[in-house]
Amino acid sequence: MARAGLDQNIIVSRAAQMANEIGLENITLKMIAKEFGVQTPSLYNHIRSLEDLRKQLMIYGWKQLEQNILHAVCGVSGYDALREICNTFYEYATANPGVFNAMLWYNFLRVGNEQDWRMAVAMTRHTAEVDCYHAGPHAGLGSRHNVSHWGCGAKEAR
Repeated sequence: MARAGLDQNIIVSRAAQMANEIGLENITLKMIAKEFGVQTPSLYNHIRSLEDLRKQLMIYGWKQLEQNILHAVCGVSGYDALREICNTFYEYATANPGVFNAMLWYNFLRVGNEQDWRMAVAMTRHTAEVDCYHAGPHAGLGSRHNVSHWGCGAKEAR
C-alpha cells in the first residue's frame, strides 16, 4: 500500500531538488526513500525504476522550462520575446544543473542516438561558453560571442 500523500509528482519534485543539490548521477532510490521515511520497495508503487525516475526528471525539467518561458514572454514580442526566451533558458539551466543534466543527456544515454549526443554537447557548450556573454559579466561585449558562433578569432578582444 502506498504511503498517504506520496505520489509520483512529489517523488519527482524532491528528486529534482536532490539532483540540483548533489548531482543527477549521485541520486539513488534508497536516498529518495529515506527522504520520505519509507522503504525503497515502497517507491515502486509510484515509479518503475531509477531509469524511470531519470526519464521523469527529464520530462519535469522540460515542462518547468516551458512554463517559465511562457511566463517570461507573456505580453512581449519580437526581439524582446526572443531575448526573454534566451535569458529564461540560461537562468533555468544555471539554477537547475541536475535537472538540466537530465534534460540534455538522458535521451542519449537511454538510446545512444548520435544526434542526441551532438545536440547535448552543442547545448552544453553553448550554455557554458557562449550564453555567458548574453547574461553573464561580459554581457554586451559581443566580440567573444561572435567568435564562439561564427566569427573570426582575430577580432576577439584580448
